[in-house]
Amino acid sequence: MLKFRSVAVALFCTGLITSFGAQASQVNIYGKIDASVLTGKTRHGAATVQLKSGFTAGSRWGIKGVEDLGNGYKVGFILEQGFTIDDGAEGGTNQAFNRESSLYLDGSFGRVTFGRLGTLGFAQSTGILRGAVFGVTHGASGWASGTTSLHFSRVDNAVAYSTPSFGNVSVHAMYSNGTNTDDSENKWSKNNHYYGLGALYRSKEASGSVIFEAMDYKNETGIKHNPLYHLTIGGYWQIGQIRPMAIYQYQWGEDRYKQHTAQVGTQIKIGAGTAKLGFKYITRKVDGKGTLIQNEKKANLWNIGAGYEYPFSKRTKVYGFAGYVDGGKGWGKGTCLKTTNLNGYQIAFGMVHDF
Repeated sequence: MLKFRSVAVALFCTGLITSFGAQASQVNIYGKIDASVLTGKTRHGAATVQLKSGFTAGSRWGIKGVEDLGNGYKVGFILEQGFTIDDGAEGGTNQAFNRESSLYLDGSFGRVTFGRLGTLGFAQSTGILRGAVFGVTHGASGWASGTTSLHFSRVDNAVAYSTPSFGNVSVHAMYSNGTNTDDSENKWSKNNHYYGLGALYRSKEASGSVIFEAMDYKNETGIKHNPLYHLTIGGYWQIGQIRPMAIYQYQWGEDRYKQHTAQVGTQIKIGAGTAKLGFKYITRKVDGKGTLIQNEKKANLWNIGAGYEYPFSKRTKVYGFAGYVDGGKGWGKGTCLKTTNLNGYQIAFGMVHDF
């Protein structure tokens, strides 16, 4: 009840600001709805057909606001909640804005942002990930799929800083004092902490990023984990109607594993739409006492995906996608694979509308 009441209050306040707010303030409601029919089959499971929400882009709605303070300074906020269009369910339990809730200050010094944020190597307004042809979605072909990594997605209690651009390059840093909670009754050492540092290059023809991230997992109940580290490098180059893309990530951590993940792909303008093609390969090796899905010492898999997006209008597009993933050692068999998108195919047809 509290969550729905907070959303209602936010909408009410948005209406007041829009109607009576100062001339320097701007507040907008926005969103995205993605619905598709998804069929798939794993090597050890039955064929399935489902109405899928958010296959290529997470369905969400949000409120954005910004106030011009003058002298080059601005204060803004983003409140964004996910949902599933097939059943209308909320994106996060007991969270009014599970995707992002942030407040930021912009100026000649750069931008400082506070709140629940997407990590540097993920998405949202603070993410700087580049080079993943399917982004963090599209099933097993996505960069944040279960086949890719123990990725760091969104964290609570975070503060982020980005510098102004110097020669098309900006530096980004982020820290979370407690990825799930920073309870005042706990010592600092009892919270999970996230650390991120990266650099982003942006020009008209190309963009790329280098990101280092770490999670210390100090508050994993009943499970003792040492820190996990990510180093991610990726980018793209626009050459006429073709955009070649590439991304690589190295993961390591004591009592876990060492993993290399690479994806190459391209986006090509064909007619009024865009075709996408990507190939991903993963290889990992147990480090110390770490375990894999099947307690193997090594694991590897490959994935290929292809899709096409066609715009009906500036706000609506339709898409088709097909992907296949094949697991070798460590992902080759097991009952757990019956409930995952490993060792099988996915085919989706859907539509996305922005508002």
